[in-house]
Amino acid sequence: MINECSSKDEALRQAILATEMYMKAVKLASSDQQRTRLRSKCKELLSRAEEIKKSTVWPPLKPVLEAPISERPVTRTEEIILLEGSKLHGFIFPPWRSDPEDSLFEGELYT
Repeated sequence: MINECSSKDEALRQAILATEMYMKAVKLASSDQQRTRLRSKCKELLSRAEEIKKSTVWPPLKPVLEAPISERPVTRTEEIILLEGSKLHGFIFPPWRSDPEDSLFEGELYT
């Protein structure tokens, strides 16, 4: 939730608010195990608040994930399984051999 804030200041306020709530929860905890867990979460949030204060870019940069690429060829048996799995209500949707063009998804249906 903190990373979804629209500004750095808002994220810092949210981190501080969450830390304060955890501090109150520590006081209300009924067992040592709960208090230990809550204190640990409180320390995490304090560290996160420090990171937010030091950061120069907001929102934080998210890693770009890439689809894994197999280095081995698909066997004939695997091709048959993929083709059988591509049938739906009498239609056949063959597997893509490469990434589709963006223009394929443009138009009235997708806007």
